Amino acid sequence: MKQEEIDKILNGDSDVRRRAASNPSTPADALTELAKDSNWNVRSSAASNPSTPADALTELAKDSNWNVRSSAASNPSTPADALTELAKDSNWNVRSSAASNPSTPADALTELAKDSNWNVRSSAASNPSTPADALTELAKDSDWNVRSSAASNPSTPADALTELAKDSNWNVRRRAASNPSTPADALTELAKDSDSDVRRRAASNPSTPADALTELAKDSNWNVRSSAASNPSTPADALTELAKDSNWNVRSSAASNPSTPADALTELAKDSNWNVRRRAASNPSTPADALTELAKDSDWNVRSSAASNPSTPADALTELAKDSNWNVRSSAASNPSTPADALTELAKDSNWNVRSSAASNPSTPADALTELAKDSNWNVRRRAASNPSTPADALTELAKDSNWNVRRRAASNPSTPADALTELAKDSDWNVRSSAASNPSTPADALTELAKDSNWNVRRRAASNPSTPADALTELAKDSDSDVRSSAASNPSTPADALTELAKDSNWNVRSSAASNPSTPADALTELAKDSNWNVRRRAASNPSTPGYTDTREYVIGDNYVATQGTNHLWYKYNSKKPFYTCGCFIGSREQLLIRIISLDMSENPYERLRILEQLDKKFDETFNK
Repeated sequence: MKQEEIDKILNGDSDVRRRAASNPSTPADALTELAKDSNWNVRSSAASNPSTPADALTELAKDSNWNVRSSAASNPSTPADALTELAKDSNWNVRSSAASNPSTPADALTELAKDSNWNVRSSAASNPSTPADALTELAKDSDWNVRSSAASNPSTPADALTELAKDSNWNVRRRAASNPSTPADALTELAKDSDSDVRRRAASNPSTPADALTELAKDSNWNVRSSAASNPSTPADALTELAKDSNWNVRSSAASNPSTPADALTELAKDSNWNVRRRAASNPSTPADALTELAKDSDWNVRSSAASNPSTPADALTELAKDSNWNVRSSAASNPSTPADALTELAKDSNWNVRSSAASNPSTPADALTELAKDSNWNVRRRAASNPSTPADALTELAKDSNWNVRRRAASNPSTPADALTELAKDSDWNVRSSAASNPSTPADALTELAKDSNWNVRRRAASNPSTPADALTELAKDSDSDVRSSAASNPSTPADALTELAKDSNWNVRSSAASNPSTPADALTELAKDSNWNVRRRAASNPSTPGYTDTREYVIGDNYVATQGTNHLWYKYNSKKPFYTCGCFIGSREQLLIRIISLDMSENPYERLRILEQLDKKFDETFNK
């Protein structure tokens, strides 16, 4: 950001200043000034910004306005000394914010756990950084809100969780029932709880023992049975019975569970309820014969699910590709298992949505993709431009398209020829240049120029590109924008000397990225493991390159899967003829998961998710002797 832009912000109205104060990309000097603003809303925004310099945060922690101090108290970048003082603040809101901050020192959290205000104690009880002894005491608190927070905390000691599982308050027991750290014996008792919501939480917990899940599968409450039916840890015999349940919601959950036995899925595929059949049609574990029948279903939603299932037989997909409903044809067009001849026909479909799906399918034949690259609809051309299977000549033409969205996709495609990427790197639209900057196939000379781009988004993408030359990365590591430096810090190609400096950066996001980088030197990682910021310490602790590293990741192992906690959801890998993964709403192959990780993380740091995937694969191979 240029000085004139900074001056414009500082001289702007309060809304402009407030937005700038909350923006992590605002330069440190500007944030220091905004932290002194006469408007408390602006100061509060600066106080909550993780990019605000430590000195400014220390001053904001002393602000006369409690809202400002509260924001500083919740900021993980606030220095430890300031957090210790904020933990003693006269205002309980401020103390509560400090109590919930994982960067607050252990001694301060121990004191906050004894606070006279239950809101403060509850915040401390939910903080994963709160010491075990303090959590044990909080688990006995007279206020059920506090105990409930302790019951949901994965750091709460096992003995305390066992006691919380017997709590007189159902909200407390409900939280304990959902906690994957709750001991098996306690979960077994929670599975018998008089409250149906407690039992439902236990039924959905992958750590609940098999015997307990078998009993939960017979529960009188359909919500409980439905949760058991969707749990991949539920035993096969129980899933077989749940597949016959009188309630269609329960059967639908069983139909979508990859652990449900083949015979049960075959029966579910004939269910009278279309929602159940639709779920069976989308399940990759559903047998081929059943999928063939589902492909002929009278309901287009069911046929569409079968058309998108990679396990659906080729003959069935060929027929689905001719379906009268365009949604079904579109699903078939996006399925990599659809035969080449069928994809060639789908590429000529009268509906642009169908052609667009065919254009994005890596299995679509080259001749068909060449034609799709000339389509009159820019959405179709855009999809063809992003497809790595699109021929080089077609990509060269797409790189000259009049629509910037099309050019942007061509710029991000690793199959786009070098000459075309060199031209795209000079595009007038920064979105296009940004995509070229992130493409590992972009020539080194072009990346060197993109690393000097006037737009910080472009420089940030170049900083995260492993193909960017070392000299350019060294310069990017000194960039005035913290997001650019953070990207350089996460790049395994960044030179060791630059990473050592980035590990000392004033911005915790930058240090956090360096802490997760396997190329960061051992000495730097040793220091990062002692960082004042808990997120930095956590990243360093999980980095295999950190001296003394041990894999502390916890796994849930079932009869046909291995699961571990991802960044947001549990990630599962299932043992089948073609192993597949599920996480959140995603279900698919390793290749599809990799594409999802990279596409979702282009603006973030994909390396942590890639590491989780690598560790899950390793544990899976050990478990199933692959």
